[in-house]
Amino acid sequence: MRKWILIIIGIILIGIIGVGIKINSDFNDLTEAYNSEHTLNEPNLNILSDSKSPNEKYKYYEYQFDKGALGYSKVFWSVIENDESINDLKSGLIPSGYKIIGWNDDSELILQKWKPYYESNTTYELNNKTEFNGVKIHISNTKLNSKKEYLGIVADTITNWQLYKDSEILFASNMVDSNRFTAEIKKSDKYKNLYLNFFYDFNNEIMKREIKLVSDNKTLATFENENRSHSPFPMEKYILDRIRMVNPNKEMEIVYSDPIMKNGIIVGLLKLTNE
Repeated sequence: MRKWILIIIGIILIGIIGVGIKINSDFNDLTEAYNSEHTLNEPNLNILSDSKSPNEKYKYYEYQFDKGALGYSKVFWSVIENDESINDLKSGLIPSGYKIIGWNDDSELILQKWKPYYESNTTYELNNKTEFNGVKIHISNTKLNSKKEYLGIVADTITNWQLYKDSEILFASNMVDSNRFTAEIKKSDKYKNLYLNFFYDFNNEIMKREIKLVSDNKTLATFENENRSHSPFPMEKYILDRIRMVNPNKEMEIVYSDPIMKNGIIVGLLKLTNE
């Protein structure tokens, strides 16, 4: 009898823990949107793109928040009046489950439905009569097959990355930034590992990832990691130290690849010096 009581208590506790995890997850999703100020004056604001309406009365912003070593927040879209004195983005936030595509010739904002990985339940339904801050909304009904949609999202500005030396950021960039920054690591630097955060807004699945350090079309080192796509990808210091001994002061391309970015992308340059 006592055994059965313990089993029942155990099942109840597991249920309570499961509910608690779900509530905490939902709470985190909610607070993420409001912990940072949705304003153009927010110091941690990272604007990915912006565009004025053809009549120049309004302007939309695509942005996210820099969370330091944790990477970036999810992406937000907001439309506000095109006025230098107006910087409040919160009033023009586009509901989750929709993203801004652009403007049409009538200065209507074109939205498209989408479902990123973090949006499990979208309860908003918009129509062509909806307005945001006085802007008329046009809902695009364009249907994309999964492969095209995937490729389109990968090419979007929401794909971004940061390179860290432990918790110190060395550089940050994204798909539309043509600059490829150089991180210089000195022999005297005290750190445990370098970490690459490669961020897809639409995906956080477990996948096999790879980083290659390439110089003069020759691969000097390969790092492999299988984890969620948002997890920091470590480049171990002891391997970097070995490279420095053989190839000091040489600039190397940091080439990242995964099942989505199959052909790889140069996210920046790395230089290991003997200083």
